[in-house]
Amino acid sequence: MSSLPNFFIEEINTLLSDYISQNEISRYRFDKVTTWATNIDFKGKFSLFDEEQLNVEFTPADDRVEIDKIITLAEKNFPEDKFYDFLLKIGQLCISHGKMNLSEEIFLKVARENENNLFKAESLFFIARLGTKSAHWENSERNIVDARNLFRTLGEKTGITKCENLLGTICANQGKLDEAEKHFENSHKLVDRTTEVELTAQIEMNLGIINNIKGSFNKAEQYFQSSLSRLSEVGSLNRIAEVRHNLGMMFLEQSKFENALKEFDESIKVSIEAGLQPMMGISYLCKATAYFRMNEYDLADAFATKSYDICYGLSDKQSLAEVYKIKGMIARLRKNFNDSENYLQSSLRLNEKFRDDLNLAETSFELAKLYGTLNKKTEEDNYLNQALQYYRKIEAVGKIKELQKLLDNRINF
Repeated sequence: MSSLPNFFIEEINTLLSDYISQNEISRYRFDKVTTWATNIDFKGKFSLFDEEQLNVEFTPADDRVEIDKIITLAEKNFPEDKFYDFLLKIGQLCISHGKMNLSEEIFLKVARENENNLFKAESLFFIARLGTKSAHWENSERNIVDARNLFRTLGEKTGITKCENLLGTICANQGKLDEAEKHFENSHKLVDRTTEVELTAQIEMNLGIINNIKGSFNKAEQYFQSSLSRLSEVGSLNRIAEVRHNLGMMFLEQSKFENALKEFDESIKVSIEAGLQPMMGISYLCKATAYFRMNEYDLADAFATKSYDICYGLSDKQSLAEVYKIKGMIARLRKNFNDSENYLQSSLRLNEKFRDDLNLAETSFELAKLYGTLNKKTEEDNYLNQALQYYRKIEAVGKIKELQKLLDNRINF
């Protein structure tokens, strides 16, 4: 079984070299490397390429002691502005590697302890970004508005653009697609596309996501390809992995499964190269979905299990809800109906907590299919109507027509 290096540790040491000499780094450096993984024997069952992905081991999110030590030493030895700048960069590394609780503590420390409005604005921006990952929409919006006001006071156009883009993300996650698209288009007008290449690419990726959800696939692909081209210029591996993943999602939505798998594999390849565990967990999950829709249930189950291992280790409960959903779908087709119901109800419960309307719609629809299979008409109708309500909230026109037709014709799955 192959093992990933501890990329987080390597990046922290690289970051330190920007602030202190090589001789001093020995005082800060840490080299703890541990791994965790579920031992599953895939030999001979799948392709060598899939086996290789399924057998990768991951470093855990348990570097707390080492990070605390580095921050303490940096606080004692760095000038104040240099120290808070260092904290902002460490916080961003923590996000990339799935250490969300630690990153939030770091950004809160910056926001509370210094009077530099630029540092305060940046920390509020990242606190708001973290809030979107746990569905704390009101807190996120309040923090992003505060950050934007500070950026405006400072005349920081890039900061204002980032805030506008994040407001779009907040709206999109709540199913307010038209409002989200306006924010993304505004940020696309504001951004300096010559100097802010990565930010431009991020905004274009978001516009691609919105158009994919709306079913405007040609427009979505144009945005994704433009984003990918820009990111290739600057070599931003984490963003490249995200765009590749979203291209896969676009092809998956169109049932172009081989194209989708190709993009997910590219995302996983880049994520493994850069040690981006959060992105790996999501792409493994979407590979599971693609294999499920191709009727490759063993592969779907294996990749869903691998995704679970990663997401559980990162405490990524939103992705765990998706894992439960695909596990429930697989169990239904294998006629393990009790398991299917438990998985799907668990997914629904977690999605209700996060107020994720798209996933609530999809999981409700899957529960309707399950109860239809079990000939439980009342439960089937209830969940069909519930799914329809959620799809209406996010204006998913195609799904609305599909469910309305099912309700009108009263057919079984």
